[in-house]
Amino acid sequence: MGVWKVFTASLQLQCDKKHITAPLGSDFLLSCRYENQLLSNKYWCRGESRRTCEVLVDSEGKTRSTRVHIVDARSRGLFVRVLDLQKGDSGVYWVGIDRPYADIMTSVRVVVTEGENTHCRWRGFNIELTGITMKPPCPVCQSADAQDHSDVT
Repeated sequence: MGVWKVFTASLQLQCDKKHITAPLGSDFLLSCRYENQLLSNKYWCRGESRRTCEVLVDSEGKTRSTRVHIVDARSRGLFVRVLDLQKGDSGVYWVGIDRPYADIMTSVRVVVTEGENTHCRWRGFNIELTGITMKPPCPVCQSADAQDHSDVT
């Protein structure tokens, strides 16, 4: 019975990445899908265990961050954007959906490298929701000299 519950929960929340490796100073965007009837608070937390992770930002604005943004676009998905990665940002994170008795959660490992920082020139659409514009990861990158960042405004 316990295995069935874990399998069902994993179908209710799925993200496009389980492991993110990115250079120091760069940004990343995580895109997740969830079952539409899950209308409660969504959050991004950090910690090795899902039971003890610290919430960094949530979709209801109870917890805020200057470098981490979360947008719940309902039918279009859930988006987590982390800006200006620092070496100390490496670790295990969780995307979670509040639910009575047991939150629905999925883990993401983030590794920040000290390699050459690249910035992307965005060519495509913006995701504009509730006053926040997010630009998904871009296919064309250039050296750090160009300084053409994708922004969350």
